[in-house]
This record gives sequence, structure tokens and C-alpha cells, in this order.
Amino acid sequence: MGAIVQSLTELLKIESIVGNEARLCTHVEELLRERFKSAASPPRIERVLNSLVISSAFDSLKSTLLLAGHLDTVAGTETGELVRVLSDRIIGLGASDMKAGVAVMLELLKPELLQQSRFNLMFIFYSREEGPHEENELHTVLREFPELSRANFCFVLEPTDNSLHLGCMGTIHAQIVFKGQRAHSARPWQGRNAIHAAAEFLSQVSKIPPRTVTLGGLDFKEVYSVTTANSGDNSRNVIPDYFELNLNYRFPPNLSAAAAKQHVVELVAGQAAIQFLDVSPACPVPESNPILREFEARFNLPRWPKQAYTDVALFAEHGINAVNFGPGLTAQAHQRGEYVRIQDLEQSLEIYRSFISR
Repeated sequence: MGAIVQSLTELLKIESIVGNEARLCTHVEELLRERFKSAASPPRIERVLNSLVISSAFDSLKSTLLLAGHLDTVAGTETGELVRVLSDRIIGLGASDMKAGVAVMLELLKPELLQQSRFNLMFIFYSREEGPHEENELHTVLREFPELSRANFCFVLEPTDNSLHLGCMGTIHAQIVFKGQRAHSARPWQGRNAIHAAAEFLSQVSKIPPRTVTLGGLDFKEVYSVTTANSGDNSRNVIPDYFELNLNYRFPPNLSAAAAKQHVVELVAGQAAIQFLDVSPACPVPESNPILREFEARFNLPRWPKQAYTDVALFAEHGINAVNFGPGLTAQAHQRGEYVRIQDLEQSLEIYRSFISR
């Protein structure tokens, strides 16, 4: 069994469902402290909550490269003895999303590679990515370690099939509330039906086609979707006086969060009340970054727009150019029987290792 296969297998056997990352974080911390205890120039290893920041010695003549990955997974059962290693793949909860990326990071964190590195290296292993956005420990890490902002570039090792996923869409969840007047459903004329009041708006949203926005040669799709509907505790024989919709707006990287909110206001156009529940900015495509340019020129990898929201946007908020590039399979994320291909794991490690060392 190769070192990276063994590393990933150990990670998968330690259950780290979102909110329960402490044991895995301790495992990674203890592994790294033991690995570097006799090193001539060990990296700084620091912990906040259940997240870790590892930094090599800083050299002002070198650029600084940051690698990041989350320790947590979605809920599932394929951990412990249920983890399986086959001839071509490793099966377990979080195999692709994203313990494969974490395993690559751990294999890069070796004394010999840190000595050979042409970059100052920083690594973030963080928790609670799979939970509510506001509970993501990356917020805390970026706040508690301002020195991270000196990174010239960041790779987030989310599953991308070893393709480059550039930029990311911003997302807004807005509560759209229509008001009416209660009445008995036998005499609807005595009230105003809040659900009926939303009919025109629902029809309007359903007719908005995806809009293609091309940035850096990549096509992002701007989309509006109503994803939930709720009339409260209304009985079935009562004309509802309240109807609430969740409008999810996915906006492209050329729009600020403020501009995107204004688009929602203009779409609703006074038909209902609006409460913005979650506003996550988009991440621009860092096409002019010299580290990314060199990486693309050297490896000639497939490149795709990131249609979803990912934490590269959080890094962008802190002035750090970032992209997603990792060995996991996007189609395997959150799947029962989740797996990663061993050849993809090894390819990702070799790409990163060769890029860092020369």
C-alpha cells in the first residue's frame, strides 16, 4: 500500500461528520508534530478550535503558496472498518469530498519537500465547511491568523477531477413574503389569498432563462430559483394570509454582493417583503495571477468555471487569489459508497509536488 493510500485510509477511518471534527484534527496535529520533531527547520503548527494552520519558515525572497482543505464530511456511515481499499479506488465517507485532498496536503507536508520548496508554504486544515456558512471555521482561521493574507496564491483541494475550477458563483438566499387576509375557504371573497398573490412572481421567476456571463474564457450561468415555499401553520380550509418563498439567486463573479442584492430588489419590484438570509460573494477568476499562469502553462489541465459557491470566495474576501484543484471526483461528493480513484490521488500529489519543488 502506497504512502498516500495509507494516509487517506487512516483519515477515512476517523469519523469527522460536520461538528465532530475534534478527533481527526487531533490526529492530524499529532501526526505532524511527530513527523517534524527532529527536523532542522520545523514548520509552525498552530490550532484554533478544530482547525490547524501550518507555516514553513518565511523567506522574503520567495512567494507564498497556501493550500487549504476541510476536515469534515456530511453525515454518513462508511467510516471505521467500513472503509475499503480496492485495486483502483478507496471507498469511504468523504473519500472525494474532501479527505483525498487532505491526504495530498499531508503527503506534501514532509521535511524534505519543505526544504526543497521554492515557495513559503502555508497549510490550512479547517472544520465545519459542510455546515451553515456562518459556522465555517475558516472565518475564524482567517481572522485569527492575519499573516495568511500575505499568501500570493491559494489552492483549495476540493474535488475537481484534477481539473482547474476557476472563480465561483455568489449565492443569495432571500425570504420573499407575500401577505393576505385570512378567511374561510368556503368564502374566499372575504379574504385575500397570499399564495395567489405570489402567482405572478412565481410565473415571472420560472420564465427567467439562465444567462451566460463569459469571464476569462469561462461561461458562468446566472440563475434564479424558488427552492422552498411555506404558508406557516395554515389549515387546509383557511385562506392563507401568509406565504413565504426562498429565492436562491446564483450570481456571476463580475457582480458585487451589493449589486446582486439590488437585482433581487428589482425582480421583486415591491410585490412582497424581502429579507436577505444569506449573502455569499462570488469569487473572481484570478487570471492575471503569475502563480496560476505558470501552473496552467506547465500542466495544461482542463479548466472549468465553478458554477457553485465554494470557499475560494472567502479567500478572495481577504485579498487572497484562490482556485479549486483536487483529486476527488465531483460526481462522488455526498454519495453513498463515495470513492476516489487511486490514480487521481497519485496524479494530484505528483502535480503539486513537482510544482512546489521546481
